[in-house]
Order: sequence, then structure tokens, then C-alpha cells
Amino acid sequence: MWVRRVWLPPLSVLRRALVSGALKVDELVAYVLGRIRETASFGATVEVWEDELEGARDRWEESVRRGGDISLLGLLLGVKDTICVRGKRVQAASRILEGYRSPFDATVVGRLRRAGAIPFARHNCDEFAMGSANEYSVYGVARNPYDEGRTPGGSSGGSGVAVALGQCVCALGSDTGGSVRLPAAWCGVYGFKPTYGVFSRYGLIAFASSFDQIGILANYPEDILLMMRWMVGEDPMDATSVSYSVGEEKQVDEEYGRGLSIGYFVDWLEHPDLESEVRAMVQGVLDRLKDLGCRIRPLRFPYLEYLVPTYQVLTTAEASSNLARYDGVRYGYRVELGHGSVVLRSVEEMMVQTRSLGFGSEVKRRILLGTFVLSAGFYEAYYDRAQRARALLREAIRKVFQEVQFVLAPVAPCVPFRIGAFAEHPTAMYLID
Repeated sequence: MWVRRVWLPPLSVLRRALVSGALKVDELVAYVLGRIRETASFGATVEVWEDELEGARDRWEESVRRGGDISLLGLLLGVKDTICVRGKRVQAASRILEGYRSPFDATVVGRLRRAGAIPFARHNCDEFAMGSANEYSVYGVARNPYDEGRTPGGSSGGSGVAVALGQCVCALGSDTGGSVRLPAAWCGVYGFKPTYGVFSRYGLIAFASSFDQIGILANYPEDILLMMRWMVGEDPMDATSVSYSVGEEKQVDEEYGRGLSIGYFVDWLEHPDLESEVRAMVQGVLDRLKDLGCRIRPLRFPYLEYLVPTYQVLTTAEASSNLARYDGVRYGYRVELGHGSVVLRSVEEMMVQTRSLGFGSEVKRRILLGTFVLSAGFYEAYYDRAQRARALLREAIRKVFQEVQFVLAPVAPCVPFRIGAFAEHPTAMYLID
């Protein structure tokens, strides 16, 4: 099935229309809810919070009357199911968090609320953000907005699909190794993953803490910039957050382009695993940038083969540690005494059964791998060496940006693959990272 892309206007246009009365709040809400119903088969939105929508009209009208900041007036915001919203269920697309409700807003959600945004829907994703196809979810798969038989990318697949199909105005996702950028690319929208620490991670359910970052998916870059202005800044609830301010917009035109130096990695563009369609598109963008007057520089990146192993070792190790808290004791899903044929003789058995039945196959795979690389006898061989490799990679990238201002690269080596294509060899999907 192919569904027509829906281009909602930019936030600035929505805001002007709402303030002038040319657009009614109820009309915008009804339109978005209609799109959710019409495109439900794509599996993007798993829950709509009616109480948030019921209060949208009064809150927005009050903001206009008060003369308060209404920068994000009109922002009906979708939220990935790994980001906390006060009083609402958040499940990380996992059975293990069944029934859990967050007692607080994630910092970024609270900051967006203050500027007029209304978080109103929860979006599908890979379980605990572990995946590249949105196939590992307790809610079922999400489907590409251009072809229901193909993946939208993951793990923030639901957010990418929702933005593309007009099920929300913009959405929040999370990115560990491409989980905002990949669904953005494969759903034909814009995805922004900021530098680590620019957005607070407080209220984000952790996969791998030293990699995770909340990101934005939107139809327009200007909407990302508007949201970013409110989301940035140090947060006392997140020790890894940094002080940051957003600069002024610059008009990108031919004159602006003449001064830019843009690099690309020859090793990546000539790699045999890069599909010809992707290579042609990247080359086409490079050619257009050159015509604008940009200085295009070929670069070498000698450590390509270390990227995926380093990422997988470190993220699975952190996942093994982070997910140890889900044991059935304090919150979420728990296997009770007399559950089917399960016989529980101790608290330990309850934990084992809860984790065995509560986690999906991909999460278990990564927990086991992470536990292995952290275990005695293997820590130095794997985890310690991966940390040293990470430092080497970081230094190599730092040197690249001493030579150029930007680097252009393909988001993935392939176009969206068919759902289930990696069912028999799930670890092969890791190479997309």
C-alpha cells in the first residue's frame, strides 16, 4: 500500500494561523486524529492521550491572552515510547514495563510544554531502542510510509512514520547509533541527533547511557531549530548535560555556500557494500554543493572496520548494566506464583522467569553479549579494548573537523529492506549501524 505524504505547514505558519483565527485548534486536532485513524495500519502511533488534547484549546488560548511565549503554539508533539510524560504510560515497547506510568516529564518534554507544545501521543519503536527496523516491538512492526512491506528504519521508526504521515506535527525520538537519523532518512523527513549532552537525557529510558541522546524528527529544518531553542541547556537532573545556546539562523544561498568546506570519506562512498542508488544520491548532493560554490574535499577514514565492533561491544555492555534494574520486584511486569506451568520456588526464580518472558529476543541477545564482554577474563579483551578504540575514533573525527566544516555521508548503506528480511540472521542487521 502506498499512502500520499502529508505536508503539514511549518510551525511558524501554524502559529500565525492559530493566533489570527484562520485556523481553529479543534480543526488542527481533528485533522491529526483523522490521519492517525486513516493510517493506523502503519503501526506508528500506539496511544493517543485524549486528556492532553482536551486541554489544548484552553491552554493555547490562555497563552495568547496572557501574551506569554507561544513559540511552539500549534506543536502537537508525538513522543517515542522511551521518553517519559507525566502520568502517562511509557513501556519502551517491552512487556517488561507493562502498566508502568511515569510520575514526571522528561526534561525536554517539560521545556517544550512551557513554550506551548502539547505532547499527545506515544509512538512505536524497537524494544528498549535496540534495532534498526522497528521490528522488535511488543506492539508489532511499524511500516514504511511509502511501502507497507518495507521497514521505516529504527529504532524511532514510529516517530518517523508519524511525522511523514501527518499523525503529529513533530516528534521526539532517541538516537544511540542512528535511531533518529535512519528512520528520518527512510521515511523522507528530517532527523536531528545533537551532540551528546546538548539535550538533557533525564526522562529517557536508557539503552546505552554514554551513547543515548534525545533527537527531533520533523518535516522542516526550521521546526527543528525552533524546538531546539527550548530543549537545549544544562539540567541539574542530568550530570552529563552541558550549557549550550543556539546561534542565529543564517540564510543558506549561493553566496553563503562559497565559503564552506565539505568533506566526504572516499572509503565510505567507494565501499562495495554501499548500494548503487545510495552512492548516486550522495554523489548528486556533492555535485549540487560544488555548483553552489562549496569546496568539496575527499577524505580518508582508516578505521572504518572498527566502527561497528566498537559500537556493539560498548553499547551491549552498557545495556547489560542498565537493564539489570528490570527484575519484576519494583515495577512493571512480574511472573506470579502459579503463572501457567511456571513453578516459582524463590525470588531468584521469579526474577529469572520475569526477565525470560518480559524481554524480547533482541534485547536478550544484547544483554547476553554485554554480560559476556564485561565478564571476568573477557573484560580486557573486549570492553577495555573497545574503550581504547573509541578514543582513537573520536580523535580521528576531531582531526577531520580541523580540515573541513562539514562531512557529508550516507545514513545507511542500503535503501529500506523488506520487513522480515533479517529474520533468520538478525545480527547481520548490525552492519547497518
